[in-house]
Amino acid sequence: MSERRVPDLRVTDVTVEFGGLTALQGAHLTAEVGERTVILGPNGAGKTTLFNVIGGTIKPRSGRIEIRGHDVTGRSPRVIRRHGLARAFQTPSVFPTLTVRENLWLGRLYSDPVRWNPFASAHREAAASEITELAERIGLADVLDRPADELSHADQKVLDIGVALAGKPTILLLDEPTQGVSPEDVGRIVSVITETMQDMAVVVIEHDIATVAAIATRVIVLDRGRVIAEGSLAEVSARPEVQEVYLGGGLAELLDEGWDG
Repeated sequence: MSERRVPDLRVTDVTVEFGGLTALQGAHLTAEVGERTVILGPNGAGKTTLFNVIGGTIKPRSGRIEIRGHDVTGRSPRVIRRHGLARAFQTPSVFPTLTVRENLWLGRLYSDPVRWNPFASAHREAAASEITELAERIGLADVLDRPADELSHADQKVLDIGVALAGKPTILLLDEPTQGVSPEDVGRIVSVITETMQDMAVVVIEHDIATVAAIATRVIVLDRGRVIAEGSLAEVSARPEVQEVYLGGGLAELLDEGWDG
């Protein structure tokens, strides 16, 4: 009998409390390389809290976070990053006065085990080439030497994703990557997600149902800190408890109509 594969990311029975408020209660998920898992849920459902627990900025009261079988529960973001997890935030966290190239370079250095080796000139040249190639893949090659604060909001969102990608993660968390961008730019970001992330496990928080339909291979629905459904978008949208969370039962109809948020 073949040995069962360990998930790239496993979250088990995670509970988080803030004072007397339970933000997550027994939350769980798994993510595998090649999957794009989207987390759905109304405001206050616990989506960002779940990302904060996975990324190490919040310690859970109970539960377990594993990356390829290694227990990283409660470890620092830096330690978790070394296990191959990166994150792009809802509000771009790029360095505004640095150029696109410099921002991507910092993303590359953050995970580079020989970044302080003064004799690794060949390595630095290879990294510089990788940064140029990454900028081309995400559509920022023409603005490599522009400061980040001169970019459009959409380009800053893409740059934030690019900084995460520069570190070559195997697991990537994307917190509302299309928030506040035009429909045309949503398409750009969707293309970045679907075309440049096949070799990693991607977990996305997203509200726009049309975007979810375009990117998700799997959907998890959170409500009041609990996972209430998981499966394909069609499967979860047919669940009465999920429809009740979304506009009193209208999710399936919105999906049928191609809702754009």
